[in-house]
Amino acid sequence: AVLPNMISRRTGQIVLVNSIQGKIGIPFRAAYAASKHAAVGFFDCLRAEMEEFDISVSTVNPTFICSYHRQPAPGNWEASIWK
Repeated sequence: AVLPNMISRRTGQIVLVNSIQGKIGIPFRAAYAASKHAAVGFFDCLRAEMEEFDISVSTVNPTFICSYHRQPAPGNWEASIWK
């Protein structure tokens, strides 16, 4: 319920930390990707609505992290993601 206060002050910043799957689709993750795409779409609309009040609306979409502990097996469909 902070948005009405931001509107009355005509300033503020809203940040969504989402997922890269809000921008790209990954096999077998359709439901998850759909929810992330929906969040990005909602924030795109909110950004347009809040522009007149000088309220900044941003999304951050972290990507995958290739770590030592999580390496895909060769030939695995995930292998192309890590390249």
